[in-house]
Amino acid sequence: MAKKKTGSVIIKIILVLFIILSLSLGVAAGCRLLKGKPADQKANSEETVKRNYVVIDENVSLPNVSEEVINSASSHDVKMNSTWTFSDGKAYSKDAFVENPSSNLNSVYFEIKVNGYDENIFTSPVLPVGSHIENITLDKALKAGTYNCTLTYTLLSKDGKDSVGTLQMALKIIVNA
Repeated sequence: MAKKKTGSVIIKIILVLFIILSLSLGVAAGCRLLKGKPADQKANSEETVKRNYVVIDENVSLPNVSEEVINSASSHDVKMNSTWTFSDGKAYSKDAFVENPSSNLNSVYFEIKVNGYDENIFTSPVLPVGSHIENITLDKALKAGTYNCTLTYTLLSKDGKDSVGTLQMALKIIVNA
């Protein structure tokens, strides 16, 4: 009979410890939810942002034009902002915006150079007509400061391989830290 009582007491103790542990974990999880995300989790969510991401508008209706018209690159509409800010040289910009409007005929990509230097600090992926790029992150980290840059669009032929023209725009990049 003593063995039954000892076994049942051990089971009760284990059950009480399990309940206490479960309540402790529940309280800790509740406090965490009420406080919000810890700083390291916020930093990790920023790191998981998909950078230099091309978003294509599925509802774009492209005009039916001949290859000669597309390859002539007679005009190109630009939709972008001319000042981009970065919290630091490795961060993505929350205000940089470049779109290849549906009024265009050519897919494009663009490159950015700091005025006075030969090396690109950014080369975009190809932007099909009706798309835009989000979360732009420079290929080369810049130190804190303000940079006058040139953004050069390259208009692509119908096959998307050959350049049929270029267009340059002034761009100011501000790196805060």
